[in-house]
Amino acid sequence: MPSSTSNSDYYFHENRPIPEGNWSATLMLALALFIAGLLAWEYNARVIWGYEPEAYIDNNGLWAIQRSMVDHSDEQSVVIIGASRILFDFDLDTFETATGVRPIQLALAGTNPQPILADLAADQDFKGLLLVGITPGSFFRERGGLSADAPEYYANESPSQWLGQQLSMLIEPHLSFYDQSNWPLFTLIERLELPNREGVFDPRMGVWKIAQSDRDRDTKMFWKVEQQPEYQHHAQMTWRGFMKMGDLRGPAPFDIDTYLAGVVNDVKTIRARGGEVVFIRPPSSGDYRPRENRLQPRETHWDRLLKETDSIGLHFEDHESLQGFRIPEWSHLHSADAPAYTAALIPLIHQQLLAAGKTGLY
Repeated sequence: MPSSTSNSDYYFHENRPIPEGNWSATLMLALALFIAGLLAWEYNARVIWGYEPEAYIDNNGLWAIQRSMVDHSDEQSVVIIGASRILFDFDLDTFETATGVRPIQLALAGTNPQPILADLAADQDFKGLLLVGITPGSFFRERGGLSADAPEYYANESPSQWLGQQLSMLIEPHLSFYDQSNWPLFTLIERLELPNREGVFDPRMGVWKIAQSDRDRDTKMFWKVEQQPEYQHHAQMTWRGFMKMGDLRGPAPFDIDTYLAGVVNDVKTIRARGGEVVFIRPPSSGDYRPRENRLQPRETHWDRLLKETDSIGLHFEDHESLQGFRIPEWSHLHSADAPAYTAALIPLIHQQLLAAGKTGLY
């Protein structure tokens, strides 16, 4: 007896006639609505929210492109790692104009640079100058942070990921709304000024757009943070909220002895190949500075880092030329001040290298 589930003679078929209509006109109407919606979305991004074209989305794919340049570098190369402060504050054009070398920018926002330091120490191709930006709360901790997987992404990037990044970069500088970190519909809904129930964390206190990056990850502060008091205040309150949550959680376990031993080993490995490492402490202000003094005291963290690695270190508190710059939201320099800050750093790095018997920048 044939099974009713396997017998091909038994099946159900429904005839669904296609209705009569002017399908050409329908297609043109759908296309017109699509274009109108696209233009409206782009208008909203550029005019209402102030996003600018000619920018690139800073993600692991864009970082991997810059990381690949290390594999073709030489003894004259300069590589920058760190968190967002050295990413925002260091102007690549200024450094290239003064020294003739364009740095490779590998700093990552909200990310501990220690894993990237270890990655470069293990890379036999890197023999140049490494500038390490130190944001105390990001560097002196065990956690990797937001983009701690960037080195792994680079090492295992698939052909489809590489191609997707290349295709995306053809679109990014031309469509402002394409930045998906800021433009999903529910993200915009969260940013509406609506009252919250008591005890509910304000969804508007998330990180809004604060940076704009070029193709080589030369990054500057988003103009709204600099020019609009309410947008600047939002960034400050977001940082303050993160600090408060961190204080409520309490300090995470951190074995500074073991941690620094690993850093020392990485620095020695780079120097053994002919490279050099310089640590840079960018400026901070507002609520950040007293918190850093309390949780990562200079004597037990920064000073110890330089002593144990036997390294050159440039702390903004030690040099008048590295002070007096605008820090709109307490953590990153105003885009117009980044070139001046970088110009002030260059001779200091050069002089310190020469004083240590190393090759200078010029």
